[in-house]
Amino acid sequence: MKSLPTFRDAVREQAARLWRLQWAELAVVLGAIGVGFWFEWVRLAGFVAFVALLYLFVRGCRRVKCPGCGHCLAYLLEDKQATGPMAGTSTAGIPRGPISRNGLPETLHACPYCGHPFDAVQEEKASPS
Repeated sequence: MKSLPTFRDAVREQAARLWRLQWAELAVVLGAIGVGFWFEWVRLAGFVAFVALLYLFVRGCRRVKCPGCGHCLAYLLEDKQATGPMAGTSTAGIPRGPISRNGLPETLHACPYCGHPFDAVQEEKASPS
């Protein structure tokens, strides 16, 4: 029997996806710059791909919400060691620095807004019949 995941586990999976998206964005930009000197259509394709990946990244960040109060918690996914003193988030809660693939910080155990525990087992969503 499969055990139900905790909120922390679900966010860890989402953070891993966002981490891969960030690397894909970087690869697309560097590839478009490198090859774009010779072929103009590569620059255009790279720009379109970058915008698409950026949209997926922002949409993925907005899905990281507290199940208790619904506040966006994506800013908690920033890799504080990588950003150092330049760390900060936008007003929308979207991370401005690199994402940690580890998910939520291990030192944080509850939502900073409502106190909902991160390590509690999530209730299974009822499917409409």
